[in-house]
Amino acid sequence: MISAKYAQSQAYPLENRLAAFILMSADHNFYKEKHTEVCEYLGVSYRHLLHVLAQLCEANIIEKQSRGYIIQDKERLQKLAKEI
Repeated sequence: MISAKYAQSQAYPLENRLAAFILMSADHNFYKEKHTEVCEYLGVSYRHLLHVLAQLCEANIIEKQSRGYIIQDKERLQKLAKEI
């Protein structure tokens, strides 16, 4: 069952899976998880994770801060997450 759920989640783009992860792990609209741990959890490369985080920043969905990211557009992030 767990492996089936993992395989199913891997079928969706990282943008959608990361949006869901950010919403799940953010504390008061502030996301600050370690990139290496997120890569391992989501099964992606560090470089791919950074690329998608940059895309979310460019789209003004999140904003980079010194110790993490502020969620700027929670509705759009939720919409991405619901596409899973």
